[in-house]
Amino acid sequence: MREAGLEPEPYPGTNSPWRCRCNACGKEVAPWYQDVRGGHAGCKWCAWQASSATLRMDHEAAAVLMVEHGLEPLEQYPGAGRRWRCRCLRCGTEVAPRYTNIQQGWGACPTCRRAASSARQRGPEADAIDVMRAAGLEPLEPYQGVMRPWRSQCRTCGNQVAPLLNNIKKGQTGCKWCAYRVVDPGEAAAVMRVAGLEPLTGYPGAHAPWPCRCQRCHKTITPRYRAVRAGSGCRYCHDTAINPEAAASLMRQAGLEPLEQYPGSLRPWKCRCTKCGRTVQPCYSTIQRGSGGCRWCRNSGFKSSQNAIVYLITHPSHSAAKIGITDADGSRLKKHGQRGWQVLADVQVPGELALSIEKEILDWWRSELALPIHLGKLEMPHGGWTETVDSTEIDLAATIQRIRDLAATPQ
Repeated sequence: MREAGLEPEPYPGTNSPWRCRCNACGKEVAPWYQDVRGGHAGCKWCAWQASSATLRMDHEAAAVLMVEHGLEPLEQYPGAGRRWRCRCLRCGTEVAPRYTNIQQGWGACPTCRRAASSARQRGPEADAIDVMRAAGLEPLEPYQGVMRPWRSQCRTCGNQVAPLLNNIKKGQTGCKWCAYRVVDPGEAAAVMRVAGLEPLTGYPGAHAPWPCRCQRCHKTITPRYRAVRAGSGCRYCHDTAINPEAAASLMRQAGLEPLEQYPGSLRPWKCRCTKCGRTVQPCYSTIQRGSGGCRWCRNSGFKSSQNAIVYLITHPSHSAAKIGITDADGSRLKKHGQRGWQVLADVQVPGELALSIEKEILDWWRSELALPIHLGKLEMPHGGWTETVDSTEIDLAATIQRIRDLAATPQ
């Protein structure tokens, strides 16, 4: 080991690493005795240095390639894989490429490379002017390049703009005024007044709600300028907003007395049925469509006061499972069957219990198992998609047993 330039610790055996210190570089190494005896180098660090020295080119030979690629070396050759400070003979920029990269054909100077790329993309000025004029713009200054703002005048509105030719070539509108990306606040207010709306604040932007007072009904609303410019106006006067008093009147016509303020058309609205006195929570939109109401008293559809069927069905091609309830004759279940759904379980129970079982299973899927709705309106245009899950994410046998256990629970 000493002949190999190593100072060893106590001998550990022929087939074990032997910790030593290299007398040349001072680093600690652990070669095997049999490898050193067989002629291998003792210190791997010194061996690498020796190998690198034999492979390294001399400065003059390496500099020839750099000069051929337009580079003047500013320091001695550092090695093929290390950065080598040079000066570009074309633009004078100081760069630091690697010899191996230059040898493989990489660009030498980033500045010159970008300039060449820009020149290729720039194209003839005459062609660039034709593109701008086709977009309704008249250039006001010489062409600088596709990625430089080009001051021009819009031939439609007369405003000055500075779009990029690159964006114009991609199909973007050249004039931000004509595209309504920029709007004069005075002109915007005038558009609102023509639509019968008096702005209460300064112009907030084309897509932001703008507080206004309708000059017809005197209600305060928040339309968006872009929508008003497209023909919209006061949602109350256009009958697109729901008056809370009118909504309450419709609920009373359906035999329901509201117990709270109007919450919105799609939210459950707590009401009392004037026939049976029970508290229910239908949505206004459901009543407006002519369905829903008190689930105990309504004349059609599922009735909580009568027997019902709780079912579990699956759809193989959608990889979906669904829980649901239907009236005792199974009319809803038959409709699902016509659309490829297969029945795994169905039990007949009182209507009130059926509602409870469906809620219990959905709470289990959504809360405990954290499973989202699996299908949407596109797959189930006939409804019922909100009660679906991915059938591969649940234990179908356990779900069936849970439904049957709940159905057998004494009431």
